[in-house]
Amino acid sequence: MLKNIIQFLKKEKQTLSVAESITGGNLSSSFISESGASSFFLGSVVTYSKKSKIEILNISSEDLQNNSLVSEYVSKNMAESCKKLFKSSYSISTTGNAGPKTNDSVSNVGQVFISVASKSGIFTEEFNFKGTRKEIIEQTVENAHKILYKNLIK
Repeated sequence: MLKNIIQFLKKEKQTLSVAESITGGNLSSSFISESGASSFFLGSVVTYSKKSKIEILNISSEDLQNNSLVSEYVSKNMAESCKKLFKSSYSISTTGNAGPKTNDSVSNVGQVFISVASKSGIFTEEFNFKGTRKEIIEQTVENAHKILYKNLIK
């Protein structure tokens, strides 16, 4: 799947940026581990903390207070802000809770939101993964590839 994404982006001369929280750089790493990534991959931000979501992605403190950090709203805003920041054709974001326990009373361990922003809008999917922290992160990266691919071939 990853090779198909890269092939499409290169062929169509499209660009990609990534805003990560739960995946902590793993999603970006999956793209740059492939040869020729500089032709399509513009960059990424790991906005793991609330502070970095505010300061780097310009998501308002009030919006973060009114919505869980693990939410569709935050995921969409991360993707949209990252797309603007890098001026990319596509941007993908990941936010969620990898466990082993939660830091809030709203999200559950394994709850993940993945969003793709493109010129045609923002698409988000929610997941409830099971497994260890590492397994949840790996499942998030794998599903981020699937969601991005789905949005590229529309």
